[in-house]
Amino acid sequence: MTTVQILSLAAVLAAVVFTYIPLNALRLPGKAKPSTLKQIESIVAVREANADPAIISACNALLQAMLQVKA
Repeated sequence: MTTVQILSLAAVLAAVVFTYIPLNALRLPGKAKPSTLKQIESIVAVREANADPAIISACNALLQAMLQVKA
C-alpha cells in the first residue's frame, strides 16, 4: 500500500468512528458528574421547559426532596 492509500483508509476510519460513535460516549476520566447532580439538572430542565403550574410545583417538591438527601 502506498502512503496515500493508508492515509485514505485512516480518513475513512475516522469518518466512520465519528459518524457511528457519539462523542458523549467517549468519557474522559475526572469529568463525570455525580448522578445526583445529573438528576437535579434533569429536573430543572423539565421545570424550565413547562409552564404548567402543576408540573412546576411537582418539580419544586422533587428538588426540595433531592436537596435534603445527605450523600
